[in-house]
Amino acid sequence: MSNNKTVVWLVVVVIVLIAGFIFYMNSTRAPEPPEAVPPAEEPTVSPPAEPPPAPSPQTQGTVHTVTFADNAFSPKELTIKKGDVVTWVNNSNQETRPASAIHPTHGVYPGSGLEKCGTAEEPKTFDACDGVVPGNSWSFQFNEVGEWRYHDHLRSSVSGKITVTE
Repeated sequence: MSNNKTVVWLVVVVIVLIAGFIFYMNSTRAPEPPEAVPPAEEPTVSPPAEPPPAPSPQTQGTVHTVTFADNAFSPKELTIKKGDVVTWVNNSNQETRPASAIHPTHGVYPGSGLEKCGTAEEPKTFDACDGVVPGNSWSFQFNEVGEWRYHDHLRSSVSGKITVTE
């Protein structure tokens, strides 16, 4: 039996030595850095787009104001003279985009059309193109006589009419 005891003790010693060696190797190895977690991106808020330049004072007629609030334009209908300017003021808490009828093409007012947004023709088109953020305004000079219906491109059921006389 003494031989069996020696063998058992030898096996126990070998197991303890192997376990100790494994423990030692794991404790001396440099820890791996944790996976880098990208920082949370802060939402970016782009500044409001610059409105097109106002017509020059020599050719500008009277300036009229239409406000946007509570999902409606006020006044809903406005009569002005040829050469007058209408300024849409956004008094709501949401963006608005006044544009010539008919939704979605905006082509009723002469020279206007959705396809002209972002081109050199944009200042001459009856379309705010980029929208008007709360607290800002957009102006357009009417040089064509007639009745010109318009709408909010973002809420096409919200509409109004500008009548231009000589």
